[in-house]
Order: sequence, then structure tokens, then C-alpha cells
Amino acid sequence: MEYIDLYDEFRNPLDQRVSRDEVRKQPNYFLIVHVWIRNSAGEYLIQKRSKDSDFIPYMWATTMGVVEANQTTWETAIKEVKEELGLTYEKEDLKIIARYKTNSTYANHFTDVFVIEDDVDLANVILQKSELSEVKYVGKKRLYDMIDEEIFWDYKKMLHVDEYFIDLEKSE
Repeated sequence: MEYIDLYDEFRNPLDQRVSRDEVRKQPNYFLIVHVWIRNSAGEYLIQKRSKDSDFIPYMWATTMGVVEANQTTWETAIKEVKEELGLTYEKEDLKIIARYKTNSTYANHFTDVFVIEDDVDLANVILQKSELSEVKYVGKKRLYDMIDEEIFWDYKKMLHVDEYFIDLEKSE
């Protein structure tokens, strides 16, 4: 069973943990990572989710994951990219571009957003079939169109952070 460390509203560890199934049923905070892979053409490698248990299933998204107990957000970002896409990176390959705090009736959490600059050949991607069904590159305009079409997760709305995509663009 997976366990998740809990944090207070200031991101201080509480020395408490809950099972992954219980993480959304309690008032404290937990950690999440988002990892954007951007190629030299400024396009983003996105993935189509393939599991019913996702917050919004069967939508396009970026690589993401919940930080398990005793892991850092950096470790989780590297692990999620490896698990979901079969790609291997080191800490120095990742750049943290934003940290957000989200309070919602769904769950309270902190999200660390990372960017990896890499020209990934899609032929080298190994999909974790239990989580993903497809990957592709999209430019900013197409990404925003997909959000408007409601086929890509709107992190700005989901996290209640107006700056989400502005911060992503600033990292270019």
C-alpha cells in the first residue's frame, strides 16, 4: 500500500502519513508534481490518460504524480517520467518553475511544476499502458485550444492558480 506524507498549510512536514486512498479525505496537505517536457521547437510532450481512477479520466495531460512517503518532489518527478514514459533523467535535467498551494473541497495540496528541455524521439517513449494510451507533441496554441475544447486538463482551474500557464511560458 502506498503512503503519503502530510504537511501543514505552510508546507511544514507534520510527521504524519495516510494511505493514498485516504489522502483526499483529510484536511492537511500533500505534495504533487507536474513535469513538462519541452523540445527545442517549443512543443510540449503530452500524454493521454487511460485510467478510470484519474481526477478527470481519458483526457490529455502532462506527466504528474503524488509524492509518496519519504520521497522528495525531485525524486517523484524523475520516477513518474520513468514509469509513465520510460525516459530516464537526473535531478540536474529538471528545472523547477513554480510551486503552488491549492485549497479545495477535492483536496489540499502543494504542486511543484518542473520543466525538462529535451528533444525526445517519440519512438523512444515506452508508455505505461495502465496509465497512458498515447503521447504527442503540441505547440502552445494547440495546447490552449485543447484546454478550450476540454480535452486537456485545465490546471489553471484545477489548481485555482491563474498564473499556471503564464509561469510555464515564462520558463521558455
